[in-house]
Amino acid sequence: MKDMVEIRKIEEVWGGVDIPEITGVYDPLSGLRDGTITSQAPIVVSGYNLNRYALENIRLCLVTHAKPEQVIDIRLVYRYSEGKVVVALPELKPGEYRPAVILKGDEKKVYVLPMRWVVRGRWRR
Repeated sequence: MKDMVEIRKIEEVWGGVDIPEITGVYDPLSGLRDGTITSQAPIVVSGYNLNRYALENIRLCLVTHAKPEQVIDIRLVYRYSEGKVVVALPELKPGEYRPAVILKGDEKKVYVLPMRWVVRGRWRR
């Protein structure tokens, strides 16, 4: 079982832990920037210190709102620019998710970031 570390603000993380900060998400399939994400599709994540995902010492994952102990690894993260990464999402059921990170050497802790992403049951324009 992993320890969940709830982060309300990135500034609350101490001990020299440099957690990337996510400021937004864009779902190209739906055209939305409101936190809507599409299962098994790419999304563009904006923020600060995102180049850390390219290093092997940090993993981006999702935590389900319904079962916070369930951690879903995101295996494909590509650097797009200094402040953006393109993420290929795995298969996700409709519902709410929270982005989180796991640090190499501290795999028992999951740092849950302060935002919610939503997979809708059916996307409609």
